[in-house]
Amino acid sequence: MFKKIIYSILLILLNISASFAQDKIIGFWNTENNEAKVQIYQSGNLIYGKIVSVSNTKNSSKVGLVILKSFTPNGNEYLNGTIIEPRHNHSADGKLTLSKDGLTLKVKGTTFLGLISKTENWTKTN
Repeated sequence: MFKKIIYSILLILLNISASFAQDKIIGFWNTENNEAKVQIYQSGNLIYGKIVSVSNTKNSSKVGLVILKSFTPNGNEYLNGTIIEPRHNHSADGKLTLSKDGLTLKVKGTTFLGLISKTENWTKTN
């Protein structure tokens, strides 16, 4: 009986810590080159991100575009999602990795069976 109680408490603590990591990704992020601000949000159990502002008015049509789609949380990583490159509207398999302090997000897109990839570091903002 005592072991069941201990296991139950450990499972609860693991679920709580996973939800805290997930909460850290929610919010606003500046892209690496500060061309855009992206709002990352949760819908159901998945993570999404949309452009909420751009630095160049020439790109204002991109505001509202969802560029991070259907990422599955796994600790500080978010897997099996899709990244849309807004300049050319290309899609790539995506992986997001949140730093331990929750202030930097590594955004990696991979195409052509993993032969081509690009990684950016985004910074948390208000």
